[in-house]
Parts: sequence; C-alpha cells; structure tokens
Amino acid sequence: MNVSGSQAVNTALNAVEKTDNAHAALQLLLLKKALEMRQEEASQIQNSATGKGSVLDIRV
Repeated sequence: MNVSGSQAVNTALNAVEKTDNAHAALQLLLLKKALEMRQEEASQIQNSATGKGSVLDIRV
C-alpha cells in the first residue's frame, strides 16, 4: 500500500477513530449492564422491605 504524507495521516486517524468508536460502544454496553444490575438489586431490596411493617419504633 503506497500512501503519501497526508493520506497516511488520514488513514491512521481513520483507524484510530474506528477503534475509539468500538471502545465507546463497549463502554456503553458495560454501563448499561451495570445500570441494569443496580436496578435489579434496588428492586430486590425494595421487595424485601415491602410488607415488613409500617410502624417504626425508634428508641434512644
């Protein structure tokens, strides 16, 4: 592959951009998965607290 100076720079930048896009997409998927896990945990905690009683007795 024979590329000139500016063409080589553009080719390199395009390769980096594609890698950055793939990296960003992977980060987005991981963040979505982490959010789903946190929401599931919160739902489980909320369900475990439901029906345990509505009166709180706080004594000091």
